[in-house]
Amino acid sequence: MKKNKVAYFREVHKKDKPIVLLNIWDVASAHELSTQKINLIPTGSYAMSDYYGYQDGEQMPFNEILDYVKQMDPINNYITVDIEAGYAANLAELAKNIETIVKSGVVGINIEDKKSNTDALYSVEEQSERLVT
Repeated sequence: MKKNKVAYFREVHKKDKPIVLLNIWDVASAHELSTQKINLIPTGSYAMSDYYGYQDGEQMPFNEILDYVKQMDPINNYITVDIEAGYAANLAELAKNIETIVKSGVVGINIEDKKSNTDALYSVEEQSERLVT
């Protein structure tokens, strides 16, 4: 089923007809979208961090994000997860975090090009390497 979900999610992204996604900020808002038959559910790091009492910038523990995502029913919904810079100090940790998120059933991941807790951006080469991880 997951492979079909990912394929469907890719299909609805069309250059000439962009898809509009409604960002959620907590588990309840994700469930509310589901009850309205809106199953494409993106998370936003700032909104979720703020709602659950954290500052944005990887201050919310990764395992807590994962717990909330699991409560959003990623098996029956099309959830994308904003993992900021990846909650990782190196590529091996990034790969592990991505694998963990993917195994939860999500269809997409947002990874920022800003280095965690700095104003610096990854170079194009660094970010490209991170994205193919």
